[in-house]
Amino acid sequence: MIGVSTACLYPLETEKAFEFLAESGIKNTEIFFNTDSELSPSFVSELKRIADLNGVRVYSVHPFLSVSDYYYLFCPYPRRQADALDKYRRFFEIAALLGAEVVNFHGPRLEQEVSDERYCEVYVRYYREALREGVFFCQENVCRCHSRSPEFLGYMSKTCGDEVRFTLDIKQAHRAAFDPFDFIDAVKGKLKLVHCNDYNEVCDCMLPLYGTFDLLSFRDRLLSNGYDGMYTIEVYSKSYSDRSEILDSYRKLSRLFERM
Repeated sequence: MIGVSTACLYPLETEKAFEFLAESGIKNTEIFFNTDSELSPSFVSELKRIADLNGVRVYSVHPFLSVSDYYYLFCPYPRRQADALDKYRRFFEIAALLGAEVVNFHGPRLEQEVSDERYCEVYVRYYREALREGVFFCQENVCRCHSRSPEFLGYMSKTCGDEVRFTLDIKQAHRAAFDPFDFIDAVKGKLKLVHCNDYNEVCDCMLPLYGTFDLLSFRDRLLSNGYDGMYTIEVYSKSYSDRSEILDSYRKLSRLFERM
């Protein structure tokens, strides 16, 4: 399954980005929320209306809170920890209302000191809260964060047992100087989403099939490891010159994967 994230169109407002994708025939999406006002019941109702009107599935949700994960989730101040849980509970509720399966999580940056044991303890607490709403709290590999390496994701998989799921981002693996293929064994059996993008020797974030990364072999390897789930295109607005290129990439990737 191929999807597209509203993040591709940032800084276009979230509902306008979602409407553009929906009206362009994209049937699977990720919604990247960008600010607090977008968590209101009326705003979420508008997103649900757009989805229902166009027959679009919201597969995943991406909170804007990732920049403050350390400050809120891993701080020693109990009241702030409680507030953080309330903030994320709202995202879990919204994901459930929209029918999504995944809420993405970055975690603290590398320079922010958190022991591996503490990291997993906090993560599992949030994983359980998400599961109450029927959604998965998915650890994403991010180059500037503790989650940058296949070794760390492998540690999480072993330590958290069945209480961990992952989002694998191709560009973030490349930016961290890892081969994206190196992550496949680390997330085996627990992968819920692939953030699909491309790169070449000059640019580290491109639309799929616009660069040199072997996406077909990558999907082959994931398939042999038991993953046949969602591939959501997630790039930045500077990664293309015209929105039509997003749709072109989506169609080409869909045709390529369908031939397998």
